[in-house]
Amino acid sequence: MSDHPRVQYGGAAGAGTRAPGIGQEFTSRPSDGYGSAHRFPGVDISVDLPVALRWVFAVIALLQLLSVLSVLRRMRLPDPGARAVARWDFLEAFGFLAATSGLLLGSGVLGLGGIVLAFGVGAVKGVRYLRGRRANRPGAAA
Repeated sequence: MSDHPRVQYGGAAGAGTRAPGIGQEFTSRPSDGYGSAHRFPGVDISVDLPVALRWVFAVIALLQLLSVLSVLRRMRLPDPGARAVARWDFLEAFGFLAATSGLLLGSGVLGLGGIVLAFGVGAVKGVRYLRGRRANRPGAAA
């Protein structure tokens, strides 16, 4: 027999490994309600925050949603340069909104994905800024 725990169905310990019938539930491991315990055994990535802190994150998420809406308004401008900058700003604002929403909802995966997106876009914006600065430097070779 292997080290991997077998899936048990039914209420009794020796109920076997057959599919659950009507009225039987999955009982092999405790679950967080999202199924992450079944996809990654032994890894718990849920976030537990106190209620007061959740309200703080809710207010922050609302402010970031307003930021996303203002960036969307800038994306409708007729100037193509302003629209290009607004696209990067939108991705960055959306990443921080996803990170805050992940903490608010208790989802570590959503929070981590939002942080990776936001910091990745921030790195791209930094590189674009430095390249633009180097190109505009007096005496730069073309």
